[in-house]
Amino acid sequence: MKILSVRLSDQEQAEIERLGAATGKTPSGIVKEALGLFARSAGAKTPAELAQKHGLVGCFDGPKDLSRNARRHLKQRIRARHAR
Repeated sequence: MKILSVRLSDQEQAEIERLGAATGKTPSGIVKEALGLFARSAGAKTPAELAQKHGLVGCFDGPKDLSRNARRHLKQRIRARHAR
């Protein structure tokens, strides 16, 4: 096992001590858990990747360029509705 020395501000040290008192964990345990959470969140999927994974991409009907030309498409729909 490796040892890592880290310089902490007084505020960071106080936060680790507060967390230790509240959870019963050692400073090392708190830092290890925080590192694990950070590592998992860094590998998180983007919203677009999650949407594709869950089958949301391409499951709606409508113009292919709706996100880029929403205003134009809205105007067309309003004009068509009033033309009836």
